[in-house]
Amino acid sequence: GWGDKGKGKFGKGKGKDGGAAGAAAKAKKNKRKEGESRGRRQRERRRAEKAAQLERAAYKAAKSHVNNERQQAIAAEKRAERQNRPKTKRKLPDAGLPDVKRKPKRQGELDDDFELKAMARFR
Repeated sequence: GWGDKGKGKFGKGKGKDGGAAGAAAKAKKNKRKEGESRGRRQRERRRAEKAAQLERAAYKAAKSHVNNERQQAIAAEKRAERQNRPKTKRKLPDAGLPDVKRKPKRQGELDDDFELKAMARFR
């Protein structure tokens, strides 16, 4: 019938370790302080979480301030290093610098000898 809750087809419905031990475990699980409701416990937990969150935020702000200062110091160091670095000389072309300054070329005029030779092949 419906009143035999916990009893299967076999056994006496006392659970794996007998009825007494199961009842003690259940009582321990549901144990609460006198005069303390579930809502009160939840409110206290929420207050504690909020306090911990504020503490973490303050720590994070202080840490980020220190990190920003350190990063700015490193950036200033790099800037100073970049300014003090000796400037590299311009790379010379493989053919060397031209002896004579060339006239500015007109539009449609080819620049180099090898280009002229290549064009001569097509003629």
